Amino acid sequence: MKIISMDGKTYVFLCLNEEEVRETYPEMVGGDDTEPRTVYEYDYAEIIEDDGVLDLNDVAENPENYLGYLPEKIEPDTLEKCRSDIDYMAMELGVEL
Repeated sequence: MKIISMDGKTYVFLCLNEEEVRETYPEMVGGDDTEPRTVYEYDYAEIIEDDGVLDLNDVAENPENYLGYLPEKIEPDTLEKCRSDIDYMAMELGVEL
């Protein structure tokens, strides 16, 4: 797991549940490569959120809980209300948008 905070965003890279498996790849090297090779498989997820949205201590302690994380969506009604609030504040301040 790696967490990076940069430019107001938090980036979380999860790479969990490592599993070592042996596989053959006959389609490689002319089709006659039948020697099994060790590869590693993981459950992987990337999360990008605004800083402060995620509890990074919880992410670090319970990363498996974030494998299926989806960002919260703003409902259109909420978005319209926010837009109307911004328009009203701009009007009060004499700012044109």
